[in-house]
This record gives sequence, C-alpha cells and structure tokens, in this order.
Amino acid sequence: MRCIKCGGETETVNTRIRNAEYVWRRKKCIECGAVFSSYELPDEVIQAMIEMLDIKKKEIMQIEKRLPPKKSIDADRNTKTEDDHF
Repeated sequence: MRCIKCGGETETVNTRIRNAEYVWRRKKCIECGAVFSSYELPDEVIQAMIEMLDIKKKEIMQIEKRLPPKKSIDADRNTKTEDDHF
C-alpha cells in the first residue's frame, strides 16, 4: 500500500482482526514516517455494500423522475429585467 501523504512505500506495524468482520492494519510510511490505518473487508461484505448502493441509486433515480425538471441557473441570468439598460 502507498502512503496517503507522500505516495511512498509503507510497512505494516500492527494488525488486528476485529469481531471477525474486518482486518485493521496500522501502516507506517518508510519515507516520510506518516502513520495511518487501513481496513480490509471480506469480499462478501464489499459485494453486499455495492448491491445496497445500487438499490439506493435506483430508488433515487425513480424519485428524480417524479420531480419537476430543474430550472437552469443560466436561464435566470439570460432573462432581462426592467433594470437592464444594456
């Protein structure tokens, strides 16, 4: 894994399995010394999250279809008013 600050190589300094649900790793950059954590999820959990997000996206799209069309901001800017003399 690359460092999130400088892009350098990292080493794992600590690893723990949390509730048999994910793996937590403490990483340290060899180049700049930055320390950060990473979380690794099983593929099944990631796939379930993707499916849930897809369902939510479809629900949002259905709601958006029922909403009135959005008015363009540019349309307001191009509308002349009585105060416009140019």
